Amino acid sequence: MKIKRATHSPISGLIENAVIEFYETTHSMMPYNNDTCIKQCCRVLNVMYVYNNSYQPHYTYWLYPLQLAFHNNQTQVSGEDVYELAMYLDLLMKYCLPTWPQVFSAAQLVMNLIKQDDTELYHHIKQTAAINCRVQAKDFLVHLVNLEKAEAGLKTASASSHHSNTGSASDHNGQSLHSLQNGSSSAPRANNEVIADPVIFLRKWIGEVFVGVLDTASTMFVWDQLFIQQNWDTSVLVEVAVSIVFLLRHKFMEAEDYTQLKSVFTKEPCKLYTKDIRQAWLHVHHGGSLTDLPAVNRHNIKPESPSVRRKQSDQPARQSAAVSSVARILTPPPLKLKSVGVRNITLSLVMPERVFETEPWTANLETERFDIQSTLYMGDSELIKLICQKPMISAPVTEGGEIVYKLQLPYEVLLYKDIEIGDLDLENDMGSSPHVILQVSYTSSRPTSRASVDGMTPSHSRLSMVEETVTLGWTDIAVYDLTVPPPTDHCQWKVKEGEATFTLHPGKYKRSDDEDEQLSLSVSLNFINASGVLTDDSTVSVLVFDPDRHSTPTPIPSLTPVSLQSSRAQSRAPSAVIDGEIDDIPSWVEHRPTSLASNLVPTTTNQPFDIYVDSLHFVPDNTTIVKVTGRLLRVGQVIIDDILAMPESKSSARCPGFSYRLPVDTQGHDLDPNSVAYFRVYTVDNKSRELVIVGACLLQLFETIGSNKAYLRFGGHQLRLHQGSPVTRDQDFGQIEASDLDTTPVVPAASMLVRLLPHSQKFEKRPTYKTGYYKSDECKPNESEQQVIDSFKQDQDFPKHALDMIKKIYRSEAGDYTDTPEDWSDWARDRLDRSHLADGQVPGYVSLAECVNYRQDMGLNIQIQQVYGLQEGMYIQCYVRLQAGSIADELDESSQPSECHFLTELQDMNSLQKSPVWIDEPTLIKPTYDERTILVVRIYGTKSVYKPTSSHQQPGQVKGQTRLELLGWTLIPVFASGCVSYGRYNVPILRNRPEDDLLKQLKTTSVEKVLSAKTWTKNQKYDSAGLIVSIMDGHYVSVDHCPTYQNNDKLLEIIGDPVKYQQSQADTKGSTLNQFVLNTLSRKDKNLGTSGPVYQQEEKFYQQVMHMAFKEQLELVLQNAGYGSLS
Repeated sequence: MKIKRATHSPISGLIENAVIEFYETTHSMMPYNNDTCIKQCCRVLNVMYVYNNSYQPHYTYWLYPLQLAFHNNQTQVSGEDVYELAMYLDLLMKYCLPTWPQVFSAAQLVMNLIKQDDTELYHHIKQTAAINCRVQAKDFLVHLVNLEKAEAGLKTASASSHHSNTGSASDHNGQSLHSLQNGSSSAPRANNEVIADPVIFLRKWIGEVFVGVLDTASTMFVWDQLFIQQNWDTSVLVEVAVSIVFLLRHKFMEAEDYTQLKSVFTKEPCKLYTKDIRQAWLHVHHGGSLTDLPAVNRHNIKPESPSVRRKQSDQPARQSAAVSSVARILTPPPLKLKSVGVRNITLSLVMPERVFETEPWTANLETERFDIQSTLYMGDSELIKLICQKPMISAPVTEGGEIVYKLQLPYEVLLYKDIEIGDLDLENDMGSSPHVILQVSYTSSRPTSRASVDGMTPSHSRLSMVEETVTLGWTDIAVYDLTVPPPTDHCQWKVKEGEATFTLHPGKYKRSDDEDEQLSLSVSLNFINASGVLTDDSTVSVLVFDPDRHSTPTPIPSLTPVSLQSSRAQSRAPSAVIDGEIDDIPSWVEHRPTSLASNLVPTTTNQPFDIYVDSLHFVPDNTTIVKVTGRLLRVGQVIIDDILAMPESKSSARCPGFSYRLPVDTQGHDLDPNSVAYFRVYTVDNKSRELVIVGACLLQLFETIGSNKAYLRFGGHQLRLHQGSPVTRDQDFGQIEASDLDTTPVVPAASMLVRLLPHSQKFEKRPTYKTGYYKSDECKPNESEQQVIDSFKQDQDFPKHALDMIKKIYRSEAGDYTDTPEDWSDWARDRLDRSHLADGQVPGYVSLAECVNYRQDMGLNIQIQQVYGLQEGMYIQCYVRLQAGSIADELDESSQPSECHFLTELQDMNSLQKSPVWIDEPTLIKPTYDERTILVVRIYGTKSVYKPTSSHQQPGQVKGQTRLELLGWTLIPVFASGCVSYGRYNVPILRNRPEDDLLKQLKTTSVEKVLSAKTWTKNQKYDSAGLIVSIMDGHYVSVDHCPTYQNNDKLLEIIGDPVKYQQSQADTKGSTLNQFVLNTLSRKDKNLGTSGPVYQQEEKFYQQVMHMAFKEQLELVLQNAGYGSLS
């Protein structure tokens, strides 16, 4: 050929023009229309021509997928790559590509299938192709069309002389697509009728192996299937072609002439979603009905024609082995993804040994210089980006000439929540799958000369350190599977739970739509290995889990989603600062953990770990010295020591800290994944001086992700203290569960801080609570507990430090103050030992009613709820007055608050007249503490009646008798043991007025003793009338917040028969209070009942006017008795 190089053949100009035209006009090739790709293609085709004198323009289509698959990401075209691609193309043409007879046969089979399954579509295509037919022969391989006519003659000739010419006939029948040359004498003039047949378009599709009509991703999918399915079986070509035809059915049916039909065949396939093509092909491949395919195309929003719908309903579906329901394939997934989590992240960075010479910074990697980002994508669209915390690095290990670094993030939990995908570009992304890209970068420092900056000569140049960020590598983590759960017909993205290891590809991840990466030709190779630091042996191991199904740690601050343009976030380990003074300890901190600076790894059920007891928070007022004990339950045959922790002497007495660790050696045995740690807190009761239990808590040690291994729930945990034994199964502690204390009473505001960590030789100091290291959600204080904590912090009487508390208890119990222990901690440990209990005695619990002492600035809340068992026809209110005990009376008047008394007001108008109910808010009073302080409640009634105005627009008037009648009185104790005696009191109502001598006795004697010492006649008491009142400590804003809010009816037993009181209270017969209003209305308004507008207005007036009149009369009574005014 008289050429100097094979890459420049005599027809190089012809080849170059054809290649450029293909790259500019073919949809799948447009994204890679650049000099590098075009030059490479031209040179390969030139080499092929020089090699076998073979060239056809459509060779460009066959070469294009090979360019993608074997691209090496170089910006320059190398000679070696050209010859290698030429070799692959030659092998493809010889052994893979279908022969022309196979192409013709496949195309005709597609038409037959269309005719068989959808006659309407078949006839429409055939008829439309003949309308205004304007054929351009150059659009097709005309010589290939005529070859089909020659086949019959060739076969006939070969049949007549097969004994002598078998080989030549066979060779001709097996002639491949590339063997016919342009301008061959065997290619007669095109027959327009043949070219106008729609089958010619299908031959073009199959002959070009769909490269000329599909987009890049779809083309690569089809070629993948051809290699996978028994080495280029033509059945795949048929299935793909028929899938595309039926996906575009609505477009074909809209075509009205040849030009429009041609446009559908040549321009519409590239618009299909790759995922739709995949689903349609799978449906056909497994025997699904072709008429179901149009619904797969998400571009097809128009309804099918009635004839097609009738055909679909009448025609029985083919049997499918892989797809049980067409609807399941056809229904698109939802536009919102389930939450997904990734944890237990471990990276293995493998570097060649020579890298230390070329990149010296790799010899001493620093944790703060790593930047690990995890981004959730939908196709190429970024959804959520998370910045990971800094990893913990192991010392490098040399293995087979390579350096291996281990990077671990044991405390990292990546949570992707509220993932909306409805706003994505459907054309580009909805055919894709959601996936997570985890990318690792490192910022290195290197010296550089500043001569170019300062304008100095090299001899005077100065060196400075310049920081450069190198992207080490990335990995693609599949976190979802597209499933169709029965019996629904809807696709769903299901979290792909479990452990997995992925290759960490060297270089930087690049999306396929990145404008600056047009040279990136393969979806599977979207990186540039610019640094050359890592080898392909580098890996990333993760655990993917569904956070909606499993209790998991919440994300830490470094995982806050950031904008795509934001700079990398910084995260630091918490400093190991010991919480000391109570003022330094917040009431509660939301969980935002960060890792401790040590080389820890996640552990499973057969690996050793450590349990740390760190602190108690806000122990009750009735505690003194404390200790924490514990035991691991459901651990099988593994022998594990019990827990015994004593507080640090200099830690806060209210929030004592501990320096205790229990190493747990599983001895290689698998512990039960449901193993729990059972903790108890003991104290010496502040009043009784008995050894008692403050509370207990349970902690599940492991958590199971899906059906995988159970992992240690490493990190900090803040646990509420409960009272009572766990609710066990037949009292078998071998079946105890972490939730068995959930229904038991809670110790107000009290909690315990513990840690579970992988075993380490080094004792890890506890982090300060302020860092948010502990998982604290269950311990968030309610409004009442917050007030309790505030009071604890302001309490100056409670000892400051744990040592101060030990000394206080010692001095109160020891006879000789001079004989002090050598070791206060040992004395406290001995004092808290069970040996101080009587034989067989079991420790009790601290009184929850006495957990919070009374504090005058908080006061107490009183709420009169009901009186019952009185006579009907009277308007009744209660006057409540606090009578101080003798000690309170002796206090200086300057310390006394204003007089504590109040009057009930609002009544429930649906309650009975003989048993009215009040709906007032609780009344807060702040008396001085005295155990003999009591509430004296007087019940007054009046027979006054309310008369409304005729217009019902203004309040009416009170008529009739206005004098108040004392119906009875009763007493309620308020304080006991330094606390409010809170609860629901049901007390008897006594007749007449309380005697002065009796009230005087009550200043020094308890209510129970005074009432029990007196004989009560029928004239002095009601047979079954009583009063119900609620009393709460002022710290508690709700009855639900009181730890032991109980009924108290002891006084009923002293005065009368409790059964009669209960029967009277339960009696529902009688007139209601609303009758006082209804009886004043006209018949018409009365018939409307309590829902009528007139009644509604008058009820408000009634409550207002009657109470005002009642209060005026009571003021007179109080003046006569020498009491102060209510106002």
